[in-house]
Amino acid sequence: MGRPCIGGGTKQSTPSLKASLGGSSALCNYSGMPSVAPDLATAIAQLAAREPIFHHPEFGTLRRDVERMVSGDFWEVGASGRKYSRQYVLDVLKERHASPVEERYEVSDFACTELAPGLFLVTYQLDQAGRLSRRCTLWRWVEAHWQALYHQGTLIAQDVADAIEPVDRS
Repeated sequence: MGRPCIGGGTKQSTPSLKASLGGSSALCNYSGMPSVAPDLATAIAQLAAREPIFHHPEFGTLRRDVERMVSGDFWEVGASGRKYSRQYVLDVLKERHASPVEERYEVSDFACTELAPGLFLVTYQLDQAGRLSRRCTLWRWVEAHWQALYHQGTLIAQDVADAIEPVDRS
């Protein structure tokens, strides 16, 4: 059994809460029960299964599924450089899920870094039939599930893509 939550159900740990838990990365859900953030290896496996974000119907296609997957203040910068609000993304996904199409893509150069307890940065390259982009998503473990805070896609010019050397992540 995990350590009890301090403060009666705080959604996220704070520095003082973390210290009071002896440095634990325990997070708490609304019921006050601990929701311990996964270790890095588990987070990598779980987040790799979720990327590219919004392209996995197995995590839900209903609006409420997507609302749960993204934070209330989620936003995205698209490959065009445009900034998209949570509301806009939810509306676009509703339309996309109404007429699903088969997608082909390849993820490479996947990396996941824990920035703080329960907060992870995922980066990767996405190839969508020759359309190359670098992607990043900021994920938070909250109330025993993953929630995206931010996402960005940046197109890679073909001459740059030809010159890309893998990053040593060891």
